[in-house]
Amino acid sequence: MSVNNNGTDEDESLSSNSWKTYKKINTKKKKKKAKLNFKFSLTNGNRAAKALGFAVLLILLIGYFNPLTKSSAYVLTLNDKKTINVGISKKELNFVLDNSKSAIEAELAKKINEDVKQYVEDNEDGEKFSRYVDRNYKVEVDFSGGIDYKKLRVPKDTISRDKNTILAKIEDNIAYEVKSFNVYVDEKKIASLPSKGMAEDLLNHIKDEAYTLAEDESEDDILRDFVQNVELREENLDKDKLMKVSRAYSILTEATNEPKVYIVEKGDYVGKIAEKNKMGLSELLRVNPGKTENSLIKPGQEFNIVIPKPFLSVVVRKKVIIEERMEMPVERIPVKNKTKGYHKVIKKGAEGLKEVEMYIVYTDGIETGKEIINEIVKKEPVKEVIEEGTLALTSRSAKGSFVSPIKVKRRVSSAYGMRNGKLHRGVDFAINTGTGIYASYDGTVKYSGWHYSYGYVVYVKHENGFETRYAHNSKLKVKAGQKVKTGDLLALSGNTGNSTGPHLHFEIRRYGNPSNPLNYIS
Repeated sequence: MSVNNNGTDEDESLSSNSWKTYKKINTKKKKKKAKLNFKFSLTNGNRAAKALGFAVLLILLIGYFNPLTKSSAYVLTLNDKKTINVGISKKELNFVLDNSKSAIEAELAKKINEDVKQYVEDNEDGEKFSRYVDRNYKVEVDFSGGIDYKKLRVPKDTISRDKNTILAKIEDNIAYEVKSFNVYVDEKKIASLPSKGMAEDLLNHIKDEAYTLAEDESEDDILRDFVQNVELREENLDKDKLMKVSRAYSILTEATNEPKVYIVEKGDYVGKIAEKNKMGLSELLRVNPGKTENSLIKPGQEFNIVIPKPFLSVVVRKKVIIEERMEMPVERIPVKNKTKGYHKVIKKGAEGLKEVEMYIVYTDGIETGKEIINEIVKKEPVKEVIEEGTLALTSRSAKGSFVSPIKVKRRVSSAYGMRNGKLHRGVDFAINTGTGIYASYDGTVKYSGWHYSYGYVVYVKHENGFETRYAHNSKLKVKAGQKVKTGDLLALSGNTGNSTGPHLHFEIRRYGNPSNPLNYIS
């Protein structure tokens, strides 16, 4: 055994080094093994997680693709909210979507046309709406929300496969508005209708009712229009805000009683005022307390009247062609040694004749004017030259100074004097209706109008208390206050008032007391 410099045995020293080396090597092996064990544990953990995820995914896939509970379908989304699952091909789906709008329009159109028919059948005033039946009005709708779709797997029990069912579901759930045609009157919306044709028909209906054609009249000669500014404007509205045509008609034709003041004109009388304003006599008297049928009235007086005013006023222009007489010009030559009633025709004249084309204007059924279109003179008037006396009329000179009020052959049908126990204050001349009635002497028209007994009558006031009366006329040609000369046209004969046939009742009075006219007529 050897000993090293340190005094230690070599075998002991070798043994000590070997142990250290072994220990070092052994430590390294342990560390390496620990690392391997750690890596192994990590690998095993990832595999477990992946296995778990795969299992979950597999479960989900099995649930999604489970052919027993689910199936592929197109999922329609309406208005970004409601969904409908449909089990038809893409080609069929596109066909349904393309036709859903037209299907909704057709269904709405069918409903409004059926509503009109039903109203005509069920209501007393339905006959006036018969013009709307079988018009087959069209309706347009606008989808305010869109329709999107994509293919997904969905529960089988939620899938609709019948195209009619799918269309019905779309109609029930899609948000849409109807293209309405609104009636605006003076910029105010009054009625909303679901069809342009229906709105136009309604307005034409109201115009047509304003004037009914006679058998001999042509529609070409009638112009109808509204007084107010009436327009049709398009607007999309909810279908529940639309009106039935019967309701729109009621609103547009509803009348209100509009009080107005009428200013009395020359020639007016109480009955004529009622007639001119389409009022009954009793109704006129009711709104004018203190007035009676025989009240004396003067131009400028005011009368209360009540006019039914419809919501929509219609003006009608009727074209007519009539013949009118042209006034005969008269030249008067004064004769100083004759009384004022003296008249002698030196040169006979004649009335002219002209053809007049005009519109007679009616507003809400009341004649409101005339519009001349054209005039053609067919016969020029011829001037008449007359000698006239200038001496004042007296009770003595009056006899023989008045002239006959008619220019045709006279036939007395009832003389002056007692008749049926009463005084007949004038003389009756039997003449045809429309015969000219002329002033018997110079004077001023005192009254021209209606009288309950005389009918249409003219009173002419003469000098020195004389007055003549011309009764039962069909048409008056002068107005109160008008100056007339002997032979001037006053009226056309007729059969008005208390009369049993066409004739002229003629009176001559002085200071209100009647005399036999035949004693004064030359």
